[in-house]
Amino acid sequence: MIQKIILVMLGGGIGSVLRYLINLWVPFTPYPFVSTLSANILSSFVLGICSSILILHPERSWILYLVIIGFCGGLSTFSTFSSEIFHFIRQEKYTLLLSYVALSVCLCVIAVTAGYFLSRKFVS
Repeated sequence: MIQKIILVMLGGGIGSVLRYLINLWVPFTPYPFVSTLSANILSSFVLGICSSILILHPERSWILYLVIIGFCGGLSTFSTFSSEIFHFIRQEKYTLLLSYVALSVCLCVIAVTAGYFLSRKFVS
């Protein structure tokens, strides 16, 4: 149990730092939600890769704790996504809100799928 907690903590720390760096890297866009979208897409892609690996190699359970729960959990951010949606509601920017939600869901599902099938080509 302690080993799993340490793996989650390490992965979460790395994912959170990467999330912070993405936020620093993307602030120059006129759309402030681009950093959140980028982090969520990257996290979804990594999750797809790791899911494929775990299906093929269930003995590598450390991937679940370090990468999926820790890293992807620290990198992705549903709370910021929700806050940005609320901000659009307050500003009555409904077209932007719907576009952002649709784009986020579609691109993240595509990223998970791409990561999953791409890793299938390289992992056996």
